Amino acid sequence: LGLDFEPNPPVMISEFNYGSDEFVELYNQSGVAIDLEGFTITDEEEVDIGGEGAVMFPAAASIASADVVVVASNATDYATAYTGAPAADYEITDSGTVPDMLPNAGWATGSVTLSNGGDQILLVDQFSTVIDVATYEGDLYPGVTDHPGSSTNTDTFERRQPAIDTNDCSVDFTTHALVDATPGEVWLSLGSLGDFCTDGSHCISGF
Repeated sequence: LGLDFEPNPPVMISEFNYGSDEFVELYNQSGVAIDLEGFTITDEEEVDIGGEGAVMFPAAASIASADVVVVASNATDYATAYTGAPAADYEITDSGTVPDMLPNAGWATGSVTLSNGGDQILLVDQFSTVIDVATYEGDLYPGVTDHPGSSTNTDTFERRQPAIDTNDCSVDFTTHALVDATPGEVWLSLGSLGDFCTDGSHCISGF
């Protein structure tokens, strides 16, 4: 999240993977359901400046209070990689299994493909305001410190405290091995990594 925006927006990027089975998970830390129609996920840091992509939620998309929504690059590949996890809610590449995200050519016209060598993930609301940002491996966004990333492209990155954003991704996100990944839910604890959610009722939310 950039310096010019509220520190803890109602919907935040809560987990992601930029390897072979990409997904972005969003968490609604507010006390009410939020209409996601027109919200955009993009790896293009500014409107129409490069060749990266942007996708937006379709009509009737929403996220319940204290719940998550998962956007997979491909829902079938996601289900194979994350066996036992809740199914993806939306997908970018059509597999015919879940609703598709829609292209947002007003922001960017390329494809949303997160780079293994560093990238940004922006969450943009229906008014084209950037409300949350995650960056990794040296890719920069004003006011945000990047996460150093991982050498293993199956690792996922999850927000340690699901409703807290310090603008430092190296602090806000922890790394999961595939066996510990929790897409589709907010963790209660990761004792094996010595990492525990302490953010009250947010820690036991999710599907």
